[in-house]
Amino acid sequence: MAVTLSDQFLGCADCETEFIFTIAEQLFYAERGIERPSCCPDCRARKRSERNADAIRASDVGGTMLWSDGYGNYGGSAPVGPKKGARTGVRMYSTTCSSCNRPTEVPFEPRNGRPVYCRECFNAKRGK
Repeated sequence: MAVTLSDQFLGCADCETEFIFTIAEQLFYAERGIERPSCCPDCRARKRSERNADAIRASDVGGTMLWSDGYGNYGGSAPVGPKKGARTGVRMYSTTCSSCNRPTEVPFEPRNGRPVYCRECFNAKRGK
């Protein structure tokens, strides 16, 4: 039995305006098992920017906590000269390696209960 999709008109739970939930959006949501949106695209964008405001502010801050050497300096030494495709502006987090207990920096926020490794220990665990 074939199912025919059509654009749906939904009401925003925040601003109460009507918005179109297109066929393409319906397929996108269905593929990922996501419920249909309850807010219009403008309200969703506003909420997303509010959630990400801390990360955006952190990326605007200069200093040693930012990824500045092209690959994050996972406990290793900084390369000489710029690397091709170097990433800039990524916040670095100071932590201690779970294996060798040396201080290191990683480009993600460490979470409790999850091991974090310096570059050497990470590569050793991967078999490099």
